Amino acid sequence: MTQEELKKSFRDEFNEDNKNTTISNMLNNKYSISYTIDVKPDPNDPNQTEEMAEKIAKQLASKYNLFNNQIATIPEKKDDDKKINYNNIENYFNKYLDHKINIEKRSISSKKSYISSFYYLKFFSNNETIYNFAFFKQFQKNLMIIPSNMSKFKKFEKLKIDEIEKIYKIENFETLSNKTINNHLVNISNFFDDLVYNEIIETNHVKKVKKLEEEESEKIAYSKDDLIKIFNSDIEQELKQFCKVALYTGARIGEIANIKKDDIDFKENIIKINGTKTKNANRIMPISPHILNILKDRIKINKGQFLFFQDNNVDRIGKILNRRLNKIIIEDVKSFHSFRKNFSQEILKTNAEEHTRKYLMGHSLNKDITHKIYNQNQMNMNKLFECINSIIFNEIEKNYNNNILDLPNLSF
Repeated sequence: MTQEELKKSFRDEFNEDNKNTTISNMLNNKYSISYTIDVKPDPNDPNQTEEMAEKIAKQLASKYNLFNNQIATIPEKKDDDKKINYNNIENYFNKYLDHKINIEKRSISSKKSYISSFYYLKFFSNNETIYNFAFFKQFQKNLMIIPSNMSKFKKFEKLKIDEIEKIYKIENFETLSNKTINNHLVNISNFFDDLVYNEIIETNHVKKVKKLEEEESEKIAYSKDDLIKIFNSDIEQELKQFCKVALYTGARIGEIANIKKDDIDFKENIIKINGTKTKNANRIMPISPHILNILKDRIKINKGQFLFFQDNNVDRIGKILNRRLNKIIIEDVKSFHSFRKNFSQEILKTNAEEHTRKYLMGHSLNKDITHKIYNQNQMNMNKLFECINSIIFNEIEKNYNNNILDLPNLSF
């Protein structure tokens, strides 16, 4: 397609009777291009339409190196993108939801979460929607400027995103958090993964959308009374073991979920921790004597390659863990991450040097010049063992039962 042909197609589109067709939607639906513009031409003003078509054609021509009527390299829509559309996507979603609830036995709260995510997907869809990468990239942007409780207000139901954005600039209402937006995209991505698995479509375009950076709320450590309540509670034994490993390693939830049986060396008495934040977080942890039996039991009990659970779905594990913990300790500033805070406080009480403490916490050592020069980034294992072996949470060791071989395994 040449630049002149491109301009003509825009001009024809603007002159159609459908006054609700925005330039952004037209570019997305026809050319799979994510292009946002705040205005649309007045259909009664031919000059304005011509100017707008000329402007967009030039901008896209420049973006795709389209000069002197060379052929544009604008991606065409694939037939695969068209298999799912506004009219049939709800039927596919209902089948997916039915499988999740009745076969996988997901909770009522999970069901509400899936439905909420699909509500937004439908809200920003129409008969012309193609569920490609351009759509989902724009979908993420749309979620960033809508009210956090939009579904409760009827005034938003028939508004378009540019109209909602104007209201936002005036009312400055509370919007969805980045974490909530990421969760919605995860739910939708899981749905589209199911469509790929069932050979309805070939590609899950949601996975290409970059995750938004989440602001982590500052968590505080659990008190001694908190720890006693948690480890004397009736939460599933596997979750309790997971928490105790966190308490004696300071490892993040994703790091523990990713521990494989092969990462544990009982001969050397060490665990290989694969960092989830950066490669610098990869580390070798001495095994605390207070979790040794747990690790041995987990290897005997758990099926598959991982130490905990049947898979390492971190999002699902995190939700279940924090849901259980929040029922025991009802404080917003405390969560699973608090175990890491407890560990951090305990290693501060030891005689360990700063770079040893930083290493055990999975923090970067790049700025530790002394350590870099004299140790060539090789940690002194004796110092690591000395630090770990000096840590003990007496409040839970008195009553905690390490022998759990006769207890059922938690599966999800």
